[in-house]
Amino acid sequence: MNCRRIVDFGSSGASGFTASVSEAGSATVIELRLDAADGQLIGSLQIPAARTEAAKYQTKVTGVGGVHDLYLVFNGKPASKLFKLHSWRFNQ
Repeated sequence: MNCRRIVDFGSSGASGFTASVSEAGSATVIELRLDAADGQLIGSLQIPAARTEAAKYQTKVTGVGGVHDLYLVFNGKPASKLFKLHSWRFNQ
């Protein structure tokens, strides 16, 4: 499963990614990819299982600047509830 958004990282780019999630049914990895679901991997975020309340998770990102299609690629246990994604943002 994946989600696509257009993001302007600006000329200075981004150095980190933060996501707020809750109700993680299984351990999941969010891959951050540019321009395609199998495009350049700029970071990945580990989400642990059994999280019921909202929590923020962070990871570093590299090799990004300018305007790109951003793909959030969700990898978790097939046929299970992954989690609720409340918000996400990039940090400089």
